[in-house]
Amino acid sequence: MQTSLRNRITTLALLFTLLPLMLLGAVGIWQITRLEYEHVTQIQGEIASRSVEYFDVHLSAMENHLRAFGDTPLVRSTGGQTLSSALTQELFQHDYFSSLTVVDALGRERGRVTRNNVIPSIQLANRSDDPAFVQPMQTGQTYFGPVTADRINNDQLVTISVPLFTLRASQPMRILIGEVRLREPLEQITNIKYGQDGMVSIVDQAGVLLAHRDPARLRRSETYAPLIQHDVTPTNPEMQIGANITNETIITVRPYSRDQVLVAMVAELPSREALAPTFNALWWMLGAMVLTGCIALIGSVGVTDRLVRPIESLAHATQQVSAGNLEQQVAVTRPDELGTLQQNFNQMVANLREQQTAITVRNQQIETGTRELALRSQEIEQRNQELQHSIHVQQSLLATINRLSAPILPVWDQVIVLPLIGHVDTARANLIMESLLHGIEQRRAKIVILDVTGLAMVDDQVITLLLGAAQAVQLLGARVMLVGVSPMIAEVIVRQDVDLNQLDPYADLDTAIRAAIKSLRGAPAAPHLLARRAPTAPHSTASLPVAARRSLPKL
Repeated sequence: MQTSLRNRITTLALLFTLLPLMLLGAVGIWQITRLEYEHVTQIQGEIASRSVEYFDVHLSAMENHLRAFGDTPLVRSTGGQTLSSALTQELFQHDYFSSLTVVDALGRERGRVTRNNVIPSIQLANRSDDPAFVQPMQTGQTYFGPVTADRINNDQLVTISVPLFTLRASQPMRILIGEVRLREPLEQITNIKYGQDGMVSIVDQAGVLLAHRDPARLRRSETYAPLIQHDVTPTNPEMQIGANITNETIITVRPYSRDQVLVAMVAELPSREALAPTFNALWWMLGAMVLTGCIALIGSVGVTDRLVRPIESLAHATQQVSAGNLEQQVAVTRPDELGTLQQNFNQMVANLREQQTAITVRNQQIETGTRELALRSQEIEQRNQELQHSIHVQQSLLATINRLSAPILPVWDQVIVLPLIGHVDTARANLIMESLLHGIEQRRAKIVILDVTGLAMVDDQVITLLLGAAQAVQLLGARVMLVGVSPMIAEVIVRQDVDLNQLDPYADLDTAIRAAIKSLRGAPAAPHLLARRAPTAPHSTASLPVAARRSLPKL
C-alpha cells in the first residue's frame, strides 16, 4: 500500500508536469511543421513560377526571332535555292531551331531545311491540313504546337508558326514554321538548385518527364502523372496548384499553357530536408522533456517523501493499534491537515486507552459480581435441595398420615374394619376408597365395617363417600356395616333420603363384629340398630313433612 501510494503520487506528479509540456510541444511542433511546410511551398512556388516565366520568355524570344527573320526579303519573296540557302544560314548561325520551313498561302512548302539536310524541291510536301499552317492562316496569330521529341537525338521541340504579311495584304502570304529546340531553357530550368537536394523538373500534360536533372528518370510518368494529367488542360491554364507530399518529397506544381504548349514546372524537395528545422525542434523538445522529467522526478520524489512519510508513520501506528498496542504515539511534524490528522490520531489512541482502562475495571467488577452471584447461587441451590428434602419428608409423612388415616384392620377372617377419623376431603375420600378396595381384595373380605365414630364433620361429601363405598363393596361381593352413627349423621342420612338397604348400621363396633362373625358362621345375627329403634326412629323420610323432604338436597 505504501509503495503503491508513493508510485501513484510520483506518477501523478510526472503526468501533471509532462503532459502540459508534451501538449505544448506537440502544438509547437505542429505549428513549426506547418510554417516550414508553408515556407517550403512558398519558395518552391516562387521557383516554379520563375521557371514558367523563363520558359515563356524563351518562347516569346523565339517567336520574335522568327518574326524578325521572316521580315527579310529572302524569306518573303524568294524561293528555290536562294530560300534554302537563307534558311540554312539561319539554322546553323543560331542553335535555336531543329528545322525551318516556309509555306505559301496555298499550304505548299516553298523551302525546308533541317540540321541533317536540305529538302529538295521534289520532296517538298503540301501542309494545307497541318495545324501549324491552318491556324496562322485563319487567325493571323502565331501558333505554338505541342512539345514533341526529336526522332534522332530525342531533344524536346516546340513548333512555332509565324504568319508573314505584306503591307497591302490582309491575309498572310507565307507561313514561317520553326521547330524550336528547348535544350537550353530546359537545362537552365533543371539546373536551378535550392537547398541541398531541391530540384525543378518539366513534365508534359500526361505527367511524362520532359526534363530532369537525372537523365534516367526521363520519360517516366509514375511519379508525376497523378498530379498533372487531370489538371493541366488548354481550358484550365490558370488552375490553382497546391503542394503535395509523395514518396517523402514535397512537390509544388506550376502549369504553363500557351496555345498547344501544355507543360508544368515541378519543384520538389525531400521532406527530411524541408522539415529539418522541425526535426531539430523535435529533438530540442525531447531533450527539454527529458530534462524536465528528471527535474520533475527528483522534485516529485522529494514532495512524495514529505507527503508519504507521515502517512507511513500513521499506517504503522494504526497497524500496532489494531494489534492491541495502545501505547502508540506519532510525532506531529506538519502544521497542515496531516498535522491535524496526527493530533487526532494521538487523541484517539488516548481515548482508546481510557476506554480500555474503564472496560478493564468494569470487567473486574463484573467478575467480582459474577463470583458473588455464583456463591449466592450455590447457597440458593443448597437451600433448594434442603427445601426439596424437607418437602419430600413432608410428602412421605403426609402419605404415612394418609395411610394411617384410612387403616384397614382385619378383626376376623374375611372381616375388616375401616375407621374414619377427622375431616374427609376429596383427596382423602379417594385415598379411603382406594385403601378400602385394596383391603377387600387383599384380605378376601366378605364383610366391611365402616366406623364413623371419629368423623369431625359429616356433610354431603361424606355421605357420597359412604354410598360409593357401599356400592363398590357390593360389586366386589362383600357387605357393608356402618358403626358409630351419631344423631348428626342420622339427620344427614335422613335428609339425603339415602337408601338404608345399602348400609347396615349397628350401635357400636363390638356389636358389629359379633354380628359379622355370626353371619359368617351361619348363626342369626343380633338385631341391628335401626331394627331395635323402629318404634321411635323411622329409617326413611316418608314420615317427614312434604316441605322438609323437598328442602333436603339429593346426591
